[in-house]
Order: sequence, then structure tokens, then C-alpha cells
Amino acid sequence: MPRKGARAGTGGGAAVGGAGTGGSSGGAGREDLKHLEERVLQGIYHLYTSPSKASGVFKDMFGDGTEVPGIEGIAREVGRRQLLHPSRKITVMIVGNHSAGKSSFVNWYTGEDGLLSTGMAVTTQGFTICTSGDRKDTIQGEPALQLKPHFRGLTKYEGVMQRFFVQVSTSRAKDFSNVDLIDSPGLLDADSSGGGYPFDVNEIILHMARHVDMVLIFMDPHGQATGQRTMRVVRDLDKAGMSDKTHFFLTKADEFTEAKDLTKTIAQTAAALAKHLDTQHGMEVKTMWIPGLHRGRDGEGAASAEHNQIGSLVAEIAAAVRRKVQSNMTMAKADCDAVAADIDAELEEQERRRAIRSRWFRQQLLLGVLVLPVLLSLSFLDLIKAYEHKLPTAVTASPVFAAVQPHLADDQPFGYFIDLLALAGLATVWSRVGAAAVAFLFFEACRQFLAWRARRLPVRDAAGLKRLAEYRDVLGTMKKVVHGYTTDYVEHAQAPEFKP
Repeated sequence: MPRKGARAGTGGGAAVGGAGTGGSSGGAGREDLKHLEERVLQGIYHLYTSPSKASGVFKDMFGDGTEVPGIEGIAREVGRRQLLHPSRKITVMIVGNHSAGKSSFVNWYTGEDGLLSTGMAVTTQGFTICTSGDRKDTIQGEPALQLKPHFRGLTKYEGVMQRFFVQVSTSRAKDFSNVDLIDSPGLLDADSSGGGYPFDVNEIILHMARHVDMVLIFMDPHGQATGQRTMRVVRDLDKAGMSDKTHFFLTKADEFTEAKDLTKTIAQTAAALAKHLDTQHGMEVKTMWIPGLHRGRDGEGAASAEHNQIGSLVAEIAAAVRRKVQSNMTMAKADCDAVAADIDAELEEQERRRAIRSRWFRQQLLLGVLVLPVLLSLSFLDLIKAYEHKLPTAVTASPVFAAVQPHLADDQPFGYFIDLLALAGLATVWSRVGAAAVAFLFFEACRQFLAWRARRLPVRDAAGLKRLAEYRDVLGTMKKVVHGYTTDYVEHAQAPEFKP
């Protein structure tokens, strides 16, 4: 029973959970549902990264051969949201003291005995993510983060990348096609901090735990089940608010030869855990062992088959997959709505910017076509009036000069304008020309400033605006695809073969 037992599944998902342990029809139904879950998780992932792989409706949707970007790409195009696609699998991290059976469980769950070596010394261990793929492979260090980008934060910890692996298996046993299993270093009390490890193993476990769906604490009752380091990890997980996804298992329970010893050890382990937990509601220490791997010294042991709750763990992992499917579908719809809202906001912002730029361009036009030419014209006429008697006869005899001259008289508007300037202290022609030059430079600076501001306020061209509108339509289509996934999933979950 997990912490706060409500995590066992909701609605139709809970009905599906019973299928995994039912008869032949239930087992077949679980296989069908497993394939549907895998298809939905993959489809949601592709909607974020490469929609054409999720549905053929997105192929050449724009009609110009351009590939339709995913939710992530559209969000980046809008420039407002940095979305990271949800993981297409759940991630289960296994933590525990040395030789607690972490690697053995991974091998058993995947059905691949040699996937992880067992019995390795803690100094040679690191963090290994076991995942299902099309071909076997082992990837080490930062290249492994290309497959598991949610753990990119590990690069800030010195010494981790050299011991960070992704182990790809072709197994499809149980729910492994929808599950990533993380094998962590065995915890030993070399000292109270980081001795014996090339990095702070407790801190790395806490960091990774924030990005996983389940944390399994395996405790070997014949080893350091309640050692200081293990208890520190338990305490840190609880204080970080991750008690809901933390599960406790006393492994190798079949090695007990006396029932009273088993019962006593369970009670002691639970009491030791309780000292480090602020949240104890629903906390339970389950017993388990790998079938056929260990037996008691007398060949039988104190624990019988019903005490082995490894099947309960498998069922809880399956329930976590169902929750992941539902969560990813909900997240995809929410992100589509959020990015569509961002597009609407961006279109409104673009309209506002275009209006501002249009106003600034009109102001530039006013200064460049009206104000500045008027200043130049007035200064030119003022010079002509002042130096009329010195102008060449060819100029004064021209028709243009003859047309202009009458308007320069003292009793004309221009003359009154000169008189006003004189009253303002600009009594000489050159003082007025100088003032006009200063005004000209000021207004030209204003015009250049408006031009600079207009250039600094980027706007999308017509093609860009059209593409944004198309992206909004794409997001609407994506929501329909997700709705189709939801409908299929609900129909399968409610089918008779999935009901208990």
C-alpha cells in the first residue's frame, strides 16, 4: 500500500488495475491496454516534438511542404513559453543500502538476467537508467542526457556524468516498455557525509527524485537496512515533500528462518523510519523477494508466498503508468490552450506595435515633410529680405523673385513674423538663421529618434502573422488528436475485459 493510499488510481484506471492479476482474458486485456498506453504516451510525446509522427493529419498541413512544429516549437516561436515535453514513460528510481537487491529487481522486472550486474562494489556503481528500446545499447555521460533531458541538471554536479549511464534493453516484459528504472549506488555508512563516493550521493538522489514518478526504498534486513545514510535519504525525501511517491520494501524476506524474526525486523524497520518522517500517514513497510532467487537456510524460510508483495509493487507501477497517461493527456490539452492564448496575446501585441510604429512614422513624416522644410524656407526668405539689395540683377529680375518680393514687405504676414522674432530677441537676420538652425537640428534629432524607436520595435511581416494564425489552427487540431486518445483510453478502460 503506497503512502496516502489514494494514489492507487482513479476512475476507470482503478478498474484496469484489477485486470493485471485476473484470469486469461484479464491478462490479454492488460496487454491490449499496455499497448494503448504506449501508443498514447508516444503520441503525446510526438505532439510536442514532431506532430507528423503522431498523426498523418499534420503532414503538409501548411500546403507548402513545411514541417509542422510541435507544441515545443510553436511555444518557442511565440517567444513566451519554454515548454519541455512530458516524459513518454514513468520513471522509477530504486534506492537502498548495498546488496538490497536493486539490480536484481531490475533484472527480474525486465526479464533480462544480465541487464545489470549484481553484487558490484559501491565504488564501481553509478546511476543507470534502464529503458526499453529497439536495440540494446549502453550510453554513458552527457550523450545519455540526449535521451533523458529531464536530468540535464546533473551536469552541475562534479563527477556524476562519468558514472551516469542509460542501458537500453529490447525487453517488453510487464510494463517495461512504458517504464524507466533507475538503479542507484548502494548506500553505505563510510561516514556521515560523502565519503566513499566521488560525489554527494544523497544530494544526487534528492535531485533525481524530483524528476521521477516513484521512489522505491529497498532495505536489506541482513545488511544496513536502517543505516545512517539510508535514513538521511528517507528524511531528505520527506522534507522535500516527496513522501507520496516514496515506497518502502524490506527485501530478501524469504531468507528469514523464523516468523518472529521477520515480524520483529519489520517492526524495528518501521520504527526507525518513523523517526525520520514528518509525514507518516499511510506509511507501510512491505516485504518482498525475487521469486526463486533466495530461500531460507532450512530450505523453506519463515515467509510464505502471500508475504511476497512484489506483485503489489508491479501493480503499483502499472497504476503509475495509467496516471502518467492521464496526466500527459491533461498536460497536452492545457499546454495547447496556454500556447494558443500566447498566440492570441502575440497577435494583439503585434497589432499594438504596428499601430505604434504607424504613429511614429506619421510623426517622422510630419517633421520631414512639413516642419523642417518650413524652417528652411523661412530662413531662406529672411536672408532674401535682408540682402535683397545685394542680390544679382539676374535673380531680382526673375519671375519667381518678382512673385515672392511683395510678400516680404513689412506690412505682410512674413514681416509681422519677423517683428515678433525681433521682440523675442532675434533682431538680426543671422540670429534668426542661427535659431532656425538650432530648431532644425532639434527637430531632425526628434525625427531620427522616432526612426530609431520604430526600428527597435520589431513587428512580424504579413507572412509571419499568417503563420501564427496557422499555428493556432494546428494547436486546435492537436487538441482534437488528444481528445481522440482520451476517448480510446476511456473506452478501453471501461471495456468488460478490464473490469475486475
